[in-house]
Amino acid sequence: MFIAEAEPIFRQALASKEAALGPDHPSVATTLSSLGRLLQRLGDYTGAEVALRRALEIREKLGPEHLLVAKSLYNLGRLLQDRGELGAASDLLKRSFNIRLVRF
Repeated sequence: MFIAEAEPIFRQALASKEAALGPDHPSVATTLSSLGRLLQRLGDYTGAEVALRRALEIREKLGPEHLLVAKSLYNLGRLLQDRGELGAASDLLKRSFNIRLVRF
């Protein structure tokens, strides 16, 4: 399957999960994260950022030190790194690393 063909599938899965589970369910965040990474690979950095920030927002409700928060921070940090926003990327990646360090 070509990567661009996956986007409508992820969007359909996202809509289904939001309808069935509610917009703030952790499973919705997982799909948003996957969609964001896909959009990043497609070069849609604006769409990717929207999806990744929403995933982070949902996951932060699990607690600021949750490992899924670290994963979302990492994903968003890598996106910003790809866009050349190195200062902001560094801050997010450091936060992700610190959560992982504390957890282990």
